[in-house]
Amino acid sequence: MLNNIARPTLWHKPVLIVAGLVWLARAVIALYAPDYWSPRTPLDYAAVVGTSLALALLAVGLWGLYQHYPAPPGRAQTAWRIGVAVACASALTVGVSNFIEDALGVKALGMVWVIGILALLAGLLIAGVSAFWVKGFRWWVGGLLLACAIGLLFTEWNGQFGVGLALLALAVLKGTRS
Repeated sequence: MLNNIARPTLWHKPVLIVAGLVWLARAVIALYAPDYWSPRTPLDYAAVVGTSLALALLAVGLWGLYQHYPAPPGRAQTAWRIGVAVACASALTVGVSNFIEDALGVKALGMVWVIGILALLAGLLIAGVSAFWVKGFRWWVGGLLLACAIGLLFTEWNGQFGVGLALLALAVLKGTRS
């Protein structure tokens, strides 16, 4: 019965590629020290919009990755599902709230960023660690999700380069279900 189920499409790969490229562009922009909190120049706005877009694409790409790599039932699958769901929801929430807060000037959403980024890190860590225990997953699925978490953790030191490269690697590497 399970063999008759249609395989998911590979739409997550182009989304992850675009997300990785946006994160890399965002990292290059960060080298010029843009003002995220009070944008005035086109570079400042590009940084804000790039951050929001990168987070939204991260959410969509992770959801596609989850759809492409369904885990067999068990504790690891439950942790994988929870981690990806938390990461997707928080990345999308933070992306939208960042745009509203910084690009539109609604400064009341500052705590959404803090809580959302912490939730995103927790979700990526849970998904990444649980991916190591899911039978049939390649080791790099968990490793690259953990690399994304580490890159986000070190954003102040331009960890976005790591996030972008990890997302590109997730898109191009072949898995057992490809």
